[in-house]
Amino acid sequence: MSQNKPYIAAPEAKKGVLRWAVGSPNELRSATWRFWCQKNGDFYLSMPAAGGIVKASFHSDGNCQIGHTSEYWKQRMMENAGRHWNKWKLPNEELARATQILVPSTELRRFEEKLPEQMVWIPSPSSNSMNVISIFICTNYVEELWPAAPEGALPIGTMNAGGRTAWVVYKEQAVPEKLAELTMKGRDLVANLPGAEEVLKTSEPRGCICAQNNGDGGQFLLEVASPQ
Repeated sequence: MSQNKPYIAAPEAKKGVLRWAVGSPNELRSATWRFWCQKNGDFYLSMPAAGGIVKASFHSDGNCQIGHTSEYWKQRMMENAGRHWNKWKLPNEELARATQILVPSTELRRFEEKLPEQMVWIPSPSSNSMNVISIFICTNYVEELWPAAPEGALPIGTMNAGGRTAWVVYKEQAVPEKLAELTMKGRDLVANLPGAEEVLKTSEPRGCICAQNNGDGGQFLLEVASPQ
């Protein structure tokens, strides 16, 4: 990449794990998200507040998938039910966007949880806005700085594994009308998933739904709060 572009340093993940949440511990906030890697260059994403039943995988061969964890699937799902909600492949580009996590301001809630030692807090979005957390992955790229300034994104962190580099960045954007409608439907959808009743009894009931952006075909996860 051109050295003429402005860069913002991205903090490196501690012990191969990044954790973040939108908001602040004692105010309105999102779930805690966990992003980690294996030595072979596979990256993984999960939201522990959903009961540890959902995981996204971004494998070193470019194949990606999101769905139930194998443990949950074996316990809850019927044998003929597919474990994965969606599968896709990263584009063959120098820097590819793996997925995005959308956190609308309407889905922030107050709750308490035992927080991990290393965690990044992202400022809450303004009313009628959302934070868009993007995960980018590239191969054989040695630059440790994220070119955030041209896109207006800010870094959460970066990690390296198996010759691949991943960046996690965020940016505040307005909530499109169609997404607001999807968010409202998503609350009820998540509440009726198998095993959701147990998750909703926890002190930090959260959920997420997987969807696709019709504009660019990119995958995204929409975080939703429990129905009130």
